[in-house]
Amino acid sequence: MKFKKYKKHHRNNSQKILFTVISCVFVISTTLFVLKQTSTPKTIIVSSDKPAFSFYSRSSVANFIDTLNFEIDSLDNDLESSPSSFYFASYSLESPALEERINSLNDFNESFILLDSSAQTATELKKSKQIATLDSNYFHMKVFTFDQKRTIISSANPTTLQASFDYADYLLIENGDLTKDINQHLRKIYLDNYQGTFDKQYNYNSSTYFRVVLQGPQNSSELRNSLEQAIINAQDTIQIMIWQITDQRITKLLNDADSRGVKIEIITDDFTVGQKNSTISELNEGIAVTLDTKELARSNPQASGTLNRFFHYHTIIVDNKILINGSNNWTQRGLDQNYESAFITNDSGVIGSYKEDFDHYLDEFSN
Repeated sequence: MKFKKYKKHHRNNSQKILFTVISCVFVISTTLFVLKQTSTPKTIIVSSDKPAFSFYSRSSVANFIDTLNFEIDSLDNDLESSPSSFYFASYSLESPALEERINSLNDFNESFILLDSSAQTATELKKSKQIATLDSNYFHMKVFTFDQKRTIISSANPTTLQASFDYADYLLIENGDLTKDINQHLRKIYLDNYQGTFDKQYNYNSSTYFRVVLQGPQNSSELRNSLEQAIINAQDTIQIMIWQITDQRITKLLNDADSRGVKIEIITDDFTVGQKNSTISELNEGIAVTLDTKELARSNPQASGTLNRFFHYHTIIVDNKILINGSNNWTQRGLDQNYESAFITNDSGVIGSYKEDFDHYLDEFSN
């Protein structure tokens, strides 16, 4: 996406200039006031210089299931062109509307659905669909592909409860090569119970990359190594949005970074901080921690009492130059044992969209 810069022509009439300036100040002030009142960050669309990659970042999880539904509805059902495909890999699935969409797929659709066996979900799906539940109880991926063209990598589970209440994110990537590579890996998990890791970097100009890591439980170290190295290499700032931190090694690296002068800000969930294995209390005093203390005053339809809104991000931004984001919690299980999905990029547009989310939530939870 390119923008042209235009030179402004000076006017001789100073009154017109003054009137224009006053009008602009009024419009900008009004716009900022309206944005301040918005409860969720705006939709941000970033397109790279190379058309093969387009990124769409949205913070409203309510839009997440809507997007999944839209992508399924848009599947190409023309057999004479190319059979449509739909790959669904998620810890859980509980959305009647989404399950109805999946059930409506024609038999010729190539659809594989991978779910964790511990999740009591997907009760409405037809038994004829190609569904595999992994017995490992460690299947924590959240990745979805459509027609060999588009991929969604998400921190959100496609459930009605999470879509209705929680904070989370998802990224839609339009790239055929990336999508086909992910499909091939998911097929190996589905057909062969493959437990290895997919790790590939896609370069779309001389300096910008987008790396995808689909980590398996066998000899898994890619996500931990990438996260630890990013913290070790940090020079100025670290901004974190995270559901849960219990890993002692990550905690120590954050403390070390703080000790060498790196400014660290963390937004995390108040529910997980209260758990006995949380290491938030072990962080240095110089590390600023903000909790999502604003809860919903509405009834939970699936349990008694009020609902504690979860802050379900898994994001780190280092020096405004590197972004790591995905499905994994910063736990020993999430970094070393689970099936997890994540991406790592230095794309300034993608980083900017998550940075805007961070600034929005920091402001919201601090006031």
